[in-house]
Amino acid sequence: MLQEGHPANGTLITTDIQHAGRGQRERLWHSHAGQDITCSYILRPAFLSADRQFMLGAAVALAVHGMVAECSPHLEEVISIKWPNDILVRNRKVAGILIENTLRGMQLDSAIIGIGINVNGSGFPEGVKATSIAEMLGKEVGLEAALAVLDRHFGVQYGRLAALRFSEIMSGYNSLLFARSKNVVLDVNGMAMSVKVLGAQESGLLNLLHPDGRVTEHAHHELGWAEALT
Repeated sequence: MLQEGHPANGTLITTDIQHAGRGQRERLWHSHAGQDITCSYILRPAFLSADRQFMLGAAVALAVHGMVAECSPHLEEVISIKWPNDILVRNRKVAGILIENTLRGMQLDSAIIGIGINVNGSGFPEGVKATSIAEMLGKEVGLEAALAVLDRHFGVQYGRLAALRFSEIMSGYNSLLFARSKNVVLDVNGMAMSVKVLGAQESGLLNLLHPDGRVTEHAHHELGWAEALT
């Protein structure tokens, strides 16, 4: 659609089944026919500079988190955002986001926001740490209603982004960050390290505190999650 014309900002495309879903680092995304939300938004965030692309991802993560939390009453405290933008429930993935941006000079020109949310699906492949909203609640959730909740939260967060309320977005994002202020073992550039997660910057870099007091900042491709420590 982007190649052939000029779809309206905020155009939403949904499908009942996704045959070749993919996530970060070319990982596969598994969905269940007619059971989950698999959709893409087309955006024109020309107000964002290239060095603030992460703010779009943070806003979208807040929107998806808000949708999952609203559809999962009484479970808000165990729903978190795993940097950069996965949504977890009790350390199991319930939603993923993949954003593809195109630039015009030093500004964003267009963005495709791919979102996958496990709503009613179950029976995930062996070795995949995933869950669904229905598995958490013990009952199915109406897909149309869930999509409407997502769209509402998406509109709120995109409005904040368009108003350049970056500090507000990052405050909300870091307050929901998985493992924040906890000691974890991370694979840092191929080496296992015990560090404390401090939070993310507007640039998207993650700040880590080392046992010797050093604070380092890292891009997504530099880190791999190992195990959480107490």
